[in-house]
Order: sequence, then C-alpha cells, then structure tokens
Amino acid sequence: MGPQKGIDDLPDEILVEIFSYLTFEELVHSVQYVTSRWQEVTHDAQLWRHLAYSPSWRESDGQIASVLQQTPKLQTLILSQRGVRSTVLNTFMESCPNLKRLEFNNYQRLSTSLLERIVQKCPNIEHLSIPNGVLSRKDQAEIIGQFTNLRVLDVGGWADPDNPVFLRPLAEGCPALQSIDLKDKMHTNDDLEYLLQKKKNQLHTLCVRWSSEEGKCTLPLLPICQTLKTLHVDSYCDTNIEAGFESLRSLKTVTSLTLCFLNNANINYVISIFNKKAMMQLVELHISYYENYEDRLAEVIVKNCPRLKHLCIKECSSLTDDSVENFHTLKDLQKVNLYGSNITDKGVVHISKCKHLKYLNLKCCIKLSEKSMELITRFTELQVLKLDFCDISGLPIGLIPSRLKNLRLFSVNYCKNVDQEALKQLKEQMPHLCIYDRVDRYISVDMDDWESVEVIQPVEMEEPDIIFIDAPFILEQLGIY
Repeated sequence: MGPQKGIDDLPDEILVEIFSYLTFEELVHSVQYVTSRWQEVTHDAQLWRHLAYSPSWRESDGQIASVLQQTPKLQTLILSQRGVRSTVLNTFMESCPNLKRLEFNNYQRLSTSLLERIVQKCPNIEHLSIPNGVLSRKDQAEIIGQFTNLRVLDVGGWADPDNPVFLRPLAEGCPALQSIDLKDKMHTNDDLEYLLQKKKNQLHTLCVRWSSEEGKCTLPLLPICQTLKTLHVDSYCDTNIEAGFESLRSLKTVTSLTLCFLNNANINYVISIFNKKAMMQLVELHISYYENYEDRLAEVIVKNCPRLKHLCIKECSSLTDDSVENFHTLKDLQKVNLYGSNITDKGVVHISKCKHLKYLNLKCCIKLSEKSMELITRFTELQVLKLDFCDISGLPIGLIPSRLKNLRLFSVNYCKNVDQEALKQLKEQMPHLCIYDRVDRYISVDMDDWESVEVIQPVEMEEPDIIFIDAPFILEQLGIY
C-alpha cells in the first residue's frame, strides 16, 4: 500500500476549483499563508473573475492598499463608498494591472496626469465609473477616449448645468464602447448626435436626459441606433413632447426601458408609448417619480407588453390596487417593484396570483396589514423580499425557512414592531440569507437589484486564521472523489 495522498498532491487545476468555494477574506487573509504553492495558486486569474473588492468607509487607506498588494489578479475594484488618497490610487495601478472593472466615488478627485497613468497601467479596463466632472473637462474626456477595451462607462454625480459633458472624444475614441450612462448630465444636442452616429451599430445601453443643453428633445436622435437594447430616459420636460414620445414608440430593438422622473408628463402621451403593442418586445419596464400616474397606465402596459419579466412602478403615490389586478396575466413576470405605492392587502392578493415571482419590493407600502404579511410567506419562489418601513408585526418570520427556501435577500430596515428574536433565529436557520434590519438611523440608499459579481467586505485580521478545508466533500461536489 503506497503512501497516503493529501490535498497537496492534487494538481493546481483542482486546487483552483477547491479555492473557488472560499470567500474573499479567506483567499486574501488566510490561504496565501499556508504554503508558497497555495499562495501561487490563489493568484490564478480564474479565482478572481467573479469576486470584487469593495472597501468600506471604515477601512483606512493603508488597509486598502495592503489588500490590493495581496490581490495582483484582482479584476473588480469598487471605490464607490468613499474617496481615497494617492496611496490607494498608486497601489492599485502598480499591484493590479489586470483590472477590468473600476468604480470611483462620485466626489473622487482625479487629476489629468492620474487619468493618463490609469490608462497606461490598467489598459484592460472594460467597465469604468467615473466621478462627476471628468467628462466636463475636454482634456480629461479625451483621456477617457483612450481606453481601447472600454465597453461600459458610467458617469456619476448630479447634473451641472454650467458644465456640460464632452461626448465627441468618446465618439472618436473608445472603439469597444457598448454602454454609456450619462444619468441626467447636460450635453449639447450636436455632441449626442455625433456620438450616436459614430456608435450606432454597437451601442447596446444608453442613459440620457430628455432634453439637451439647448433645450432640444434628445429622443428623436435615438432611432438611428440599430443595436440599442436598454434605454434609460431621465428628467422629463415639456420639450418637443409629441416627437419625443413618438420616437420611443419606434424603438423596436429596446427590451429594457426606464422612464425616470416623468414628473408632470401628460398621462395620455405616456400611454401612447405602449398602445397597439408598440413596445410589445419589452422584457423590463421601470417607471418612477411620476406625479400624474393613473392606474389605467398599468392596465395598458399589461395588455400591450406580454413579455414583461420585470415591472417597476416606483414612487408613484397614486398607484392603487387596481394597477396590479392583472399582473398575473403576465406569464413570465418574475420581478415586481412597487416601492412607495398605495397598495393595500387587496393588491397583495392580486400579486399572489403571479406564480413565478422571484423578486418583490414593497418598501414604504405603509397600508399593508397583517393579512399581507402572512400571504407574502406563500410566495414560494421568492429570492428577494424588501419590506422596509412597513409594519411587519404580522409577518410569521418563523415560517420563512420552510416556505421561502429560495430566499437570498430579506430587507426589513426601519420596520415597525420587528421581532428581533425571530430574526436572530432566522439568521441561524438560514445562514446564507442576507438580512438587512437597520433600526438605528436612516440612510437613504435603495438597492433595487443585486450584482452578479460577489461583493464582499473584507475584515481586518491581526493574524491569519487557521482554516479547515473539507477537501473530500468539495471533491465529491466536483465529481472527482
């Protein structure tokens, strides 16, 4: 009988598979310190494809820099929670040349020379979120245009009417650009037209405001885009109204439409977008902050958009139970967001007829009673449930483990009459369930979707923990033991 073999006798490819079951913290703070070989294996790029480093505001710049030095194959760095100093910026450029996704805080200061270095040191960036003001400087916009692999560009912050963004450098550069999120940034009509003309055969996603700096409606420029799939229109205003809504009706390739801050738009014009199945190809629809909302809009949407999987009608206080009465006729509906609506228990009864619901957001639906809470636990396919600011005293939390077995995220921030003992037991029975139950203070953050990338907050550790890897179990899961 030969010598007994252990985990160290496995080839690197199998170790990579085993380590893929570990968390960010374990890869950074523990596994690397077991053996030099394990450290080398943890630097395999495959392990970092779906992991992101998102340091919290509690971590010092020194701690962040230390983590970056230990993750040379890091591909996603999210610095959106706080601004960072040059220590962090210099470290990720030197230590993480393989970055593909980089997100900055909206108020991060970035000099022209620093942007030039990022282009030079991290040439593989495909997804970039830049702070407010970068595109408002022509020299910096020209540097952004030098990212040859950039596919997704997000521009943070609020609009500055005195400093419109420059779009021509993006049109002339960024050869791989497919998605651009300008939010409500001001820009000239000519700049947007030039950008769309240059990228018309490759642009898949666009977020743009209703009107340009000159007050012209931007929507008549959109039909030139032959590949547009996702469109977000921000900040409606009474400019070229008929042409704007008619342009939306003509976008036959768009499958995801967001109309944000519709404000006082005439309800008949909004309804006209969907009439006669003009946008029957829609799979996702988001309507928010609409003062003139009427329940008949939902009726028209349900009747004319039969392929909808995700329907969000958010912060429309005039939405009532009548809006959701026929949601169940949408056979593919999986995600419903009614944040801030006036639905009652009757509305939840209507929603309960949707057989394949996986996501339900009823934040700030304060008219729901104990009857609704019990009924919600019968939505057996739910993966995400958000009930923030609701009275959940009637919610049978103890039944969640047996009824909502697929639940991944449960949010009850600032709810009335929360049974803390029941929540504690829920955490014990469903350890992989992410529970948000903030009660101490209000922070206005609404996360309506969860990322496909795993974002983990690394914790400070004075000494590497001793870790135990159940190798036989993992190998069995992989079918090789």
